[in-house]
Amino acid sequence: MSMGSSELNYHLEIIRLPTVALWYLVQQSIQDNPVLEVLSGDPLYNLLDPDGITPDASVMLTTSGDCTVRILDDWAQGLRIDSRYTELLDRQDIDPKKRAYIQRKCQASRRLFDAIAARHGVLTQVIQVIAHHQKAFLEAGDEFLQVLSLSLIAKEAQLRETTVRMTVEGKWLQVPRGLFALPHLLKGFEAVKNGPPPLN
Repeated sequence: MSMGSSELNYHLEIIRLPTVALWYLVQQSIQDNPVLEVLSGDPLYNLLDPDGITPDASVMLTTSGDCTVRILDDWAQGLRIDSRYTELLDRQDIDPKKRAYIQRKCQASRRLFDAIAARHGVLTQVIQVIAHHQKAFLEAGDEFLQVLSLSLIAKEAQLRETTVRMTVEGKWLQVPRGLFALPHLLKGFEAVKNGPPPLN
């Protein structure tokens, strides 16, 4: 499906956000948009650590040696449009101004849902490519870290290089060996061997 430049830019802005920033954006959206609700049983992200670093995704190695990528935005899956408002739109006697207001808020909600889904998909694609190339590092350590270019990741993930750049920047990845800044996994062993250790 084609997308206008305004929608594309909005998606890219959401893709750029680390998980903590996305969480706060969603919190603000819930306050500003009365049609948004969180389903019971799907609480918003409760693992935020204001004094530490919150991972954006995790990679686990299976017993068969495959890499399993998980984007840590499960909390966002509980976001919905309150059915009371959609039911109001089905009524014929609703005030036109009220109808227009609800329609705008519903449209804003769907726009947010679409952008969060796009972020989830793009982050998954990018991390899958990185994990595939850095499998030896995930299994054995920094000395096996390869240099990965943005252009290679973009080609394999079928994304623009600028999209890959904004997807990687500011993100953190939880792996069995610890918590790493995602750009760390692109630099190669020589570039990172004297850098800060991972967070365990």
